[in-house]
Amino acid sequence: MPRRGVTRLAAVLLTALLPPLLADADIARTVRAASSRSRTDRSLVVAPGARPAVLAAMTLGEEGVDQVAGGEDVAAAVGREGTDSDADAASGTPLLVVTATGREAEETALALRSYLPADDV
Repeated sequence: MPRRGVTRLAAVLLTALLPPLLADADIARTVRAASSRSRTDRSLVVAPGARPAVLAAMTLGEEGVDQVAGGEDVAAAVGREGTDSDADAASGTPLLVVTATGREAEETALALRSYLPADDV
């Protein structure tokens, strides 16, 4: 008789999709700007399915995306491991993402967990 119960699915990280995004000049410029100390208004139009990946790349920064692509742990790339201020500066910056509805916020948070540690979303 088959066992019945709760099946747990392993989380799959989609971080391998981030480096190709940086090949686009506009996305790369936006990711660099997110890591910069200067703040300006920026606008970037991408397909709805690409938004979480672009937001994750902005959070990680260019160096963080490179680290994740090289097989490093996402938490290390975000700068949560260690206290080196250079590592924090190399990673991106916290983002405030505003959505139109609560449902869209939940969907965005769920999608971001495919790229970033759940505790950081």
